[in-house]
Amino acid sequence: MSFAMTKKFLLTLSFSLVGFGWSAVKIGTVDMEKALQSVKTGKAAKAKLEKKFNEKKSSIDKQEKSFAKAQEDFKKKSVVMSDKAKSEEAMKLQQQYAEIMQSKQKAQLEMQQEEVKATQPILKGLGELIDDVAKSAKVDMVVEARAGLLYAADKVDLTDELIKKFDKK
Repeated sequence: MSFAMTKKFLLTLSFSLVGFGWSAVKIGTVDMEKALQSVKTGKAAKAKLEKKFNEKKSSIDKQEKSFAKAQEDFKKKSVVMSDKAKSEEAMKLQQQYAEIMQSKQKAQLEMQQEEVKATQPILKGLGELIDDVAKSAKVDMVVEARAGLLYAADKVDLTDELIKKFDKK
């Protein structure tokens, strides 16, 4: 047997063994986002976050309406205003606009922090239960369904079982 043929044979054999080894591995998937939004505490956290979001949005909407009205008034009055008065009024509008942008950024940051604060304990609890769910489903590995997984048969999706187990806990 030549060196090239030996190399080809060993390469084929190694691929066959790798393929055989992987075929014996049963992999399960969990959609953590779905689980987070489906467990009872996740639904409650989402409702609470939505309420806070709507309150902040309402406050910012009022600021924006006030700004739009002030801007419209400025356009109407600017025809008869002196250059100095126009400049002062334009500065006030710019300041009001900057305050609105700051309010939006602050609200967005607060909402992100609230979301992390509300979801971290739930995600931790779900993570702690994956071992139990995987063992009862007799899978060798569990991967996050949205982390680049392109295909998985429905029978290996453990998300619903994880949700049930978390809600029982």
